[in-house]
Amino acid sequence: MAGCPSAHVREATTTGPPPALAGAWQSDCLPIKNADDTDGSARLVYGLTPSLWALDTQLFGDDACAMPVGTLHTDGGWAFERPSTTVPGAWEVRLDVRTRTVTPHVEGFIAYLESVGCGRGHGVDRATDLLDVSCPALGVEPFATCQAEFDVVAGDGAALRFGARGVGRDRCDARARPPTLGPPLRRLQ
Repeated sequence: MAGCPSAHVREATTTGPPPALAGAWQSDCLPIKNADDTDGSARLVYGLTPSLWALDTQLFGDDACAMPVGTLHTDGGWAFERPSTTVPGAWEVRLDVRTRTVTPHVEGFIAYLESVGCGRGHGVDRATDLLDVSCPALGVEPFATCQAEFDVVAGDGAALRFGARGVGRDRCDARARPPTLGPPLRRLQ
C-alpha cells in the first residue's frame, strides 16, 4: 500500500469457486452446554437453495439426541462474500435473518424459556416468534440489532462445515466471524 510500507494485505486462504451448498444438511448429535450450565445435545439441520437458508437447531434434554425439548428456527437470504482470509479453504458468507422462532416440545422447556426471559405465550409444538426478542440463553439477538449473521463455510459436495457456533460469539458482527470450522454436516438429499 502506498505511503505505508509496513502494511500487509491479508491474502485469501482459498482459491477456486465457492462450494455448492444447495440441499439439505444435518450434523450428528452434538454435545452442548446449556445456558444454565447443564449438559444437553443438539442437532443442526440446514436447508439451502442458491439464495435462501434455513437452520433448525434441534435441542435435546439428553446426550443421545433422543429426548427433544425444542427447536430454534432461523431463515432468510444468503450470499457468498469472498474467500476467507483466516480459515483455510473457507468462504465468508452473509446470512440475512428474515424469520426466527422457537418451538418447545415439552412443558419444561416452556418454563425454561420464560425463566430466562425468552418471551411469553409459548405452547407445546407451537412456534413462537423471536424475531424482535433478545434471548441470550439461546444465542438470539433482536432483529433491531442483528439483521444478518456473518459466518464462514467450506465443503466438498459430500460434507459441509459452517463456522463454529460457540456461545458468546457475536454472529451479528462481520469482524467476529468464527476463526474455525464447526462440525461436519452430511448431505441428506
